[in-house]
Amino acid sequence: MRTAPRSSGSATHTGIFVSERWDEANKPGWTSQFRGIVDRRVAQGFTVYQANLMATATQGHELGGTPRYWRRPFDELNVSFFQDVVDPRMAYLAESGLVTALGLGWYPLVDTDLEGVKHFARYVVARYGAYPMVWTLGGEVAGYEPELRQSRIDRWREVALTIRDVDGYQHPITAHAAAERPIAPYCQDEDWLTLTLNQHGHGDFDLSTSHYGEHLAAYPGRPLVEGESLYEGLHTLESAGRRQVTDTMVRQAAYRAVQSGCCGYTYGAQGCWNAAWEPGHHASMWGDVPWYESVDLTGAEQLGYMRRFYENVGWARLRPADSCFRASLALNNDAYAPRVTADEKMSTVILHFGEAFLTGLPDLPYAMHWFDPRTGTCSVAGNGRRPVAGELALAARPDGRDWLLVVQGEAG
Repeated sequence: MRTAPRSSGSATHTGIFVSERWDEANKPGWTSQFRGIVDRRVAQGFTVYQANLMATATQGHELGGTPRYWRRPFDELNVSFFQDVVDPRMAYLAESGLVTALGLGWYPLVDTDLEGVKHFARYVVARYGAYPMVWTLGGEVAGYEPELRQSRIDRWREVALTIRDVDGYQHPITAHAAAERPIAPYCQDEDWLTLTLNQHGHGDFDLSTSHYGEHLAAYPGRPLVEGESLYEGLHTLESAGRRQVTDTMVRQAAYRAVQSGCCGYTYGAQGCWNAAWEPGHHASMWGDVPWYESVDLTGAEQLGYMRRFYENVGWARLRPADSCFRASLALNNDAYAPRVTADEKMSTVILHFGEAFLTGLPDLPYAMHWFDPRTGTCSVAGNGRRPVAGELALAARPDGRDWLLVVQGEAG
């Protein structure tokens, strides 16, 4: 693969997969935590499994009680752990038709022994490079200590160049970004970076979609994927008070990202991402939901609907087109404006929260239908409507919830 995968606006599952149990599950009817989760996500329409090896620079056990990767840190690898734990998981993901987006560890991994991390990276690429992969380097690579920021960026860059040099398949390479604004400006002009894997955050930063547009304008041609935002069931970090993320919040964040120009979205669920076996296991400030509950949260099913929706409308032809919208109420042009995408000829226009008028349309009869992102179903909103002086009045939303309005020229 020489170019970034275009993921059809579909959801990517995220998790610490080496901590998920292979031959055991405490969910009724399931025999494997790991394989059950993978099977569920594949059935829901997911395309990528985003994971992290969570290697650490210290002795002891990894998150979830799994064995360490080294017998001696950065020196002697524990090959049996790869054989017994990692290999079957990587094979199962590939056999299930998923791309694996894989990180080596979290941002402090490079602080201690950079050459040891590069050796580790070469080993991982040699072992798994024949699978469908995206290399994500490490988690939040810049970290959050200002005095270490540049050093970490420089060190993870060296890891990226190492991966590029030894990966004969030339899989895409990115870096899981820290939650920051502006969006991940580091390494954007370097040829090893295939796409930007952003972290919009869990309420700890402004979630305005304007950041997507600003980034895409600054780095045209660089694909942007929303890699971490509002994991379902997680407790947010918001100045007005914390709240548990609902399917509505996940759904709206995902559609707003894709409508703003992102070419993919990562879905996470509290309890799944951290492999919480039962209540109290890995409980943290983010919440205390066990995996067997969070794997059934409704937002994941709805993001499968999102993938199929965008594939059906020919999403690769669409680009952000917010300027073609004009609201009947001036306030909605700004504070409550929908996110709009359209093809070059304006024969297909998609609005997430549609209201009022589209402008600058060719003189074609247009058909409209509403897409319900909660159920994946469509309903007719109007047929044969023609613009007047280039302006087309839109159908009223069925109710006050989030919907997508699809406007298509009947001769388009």
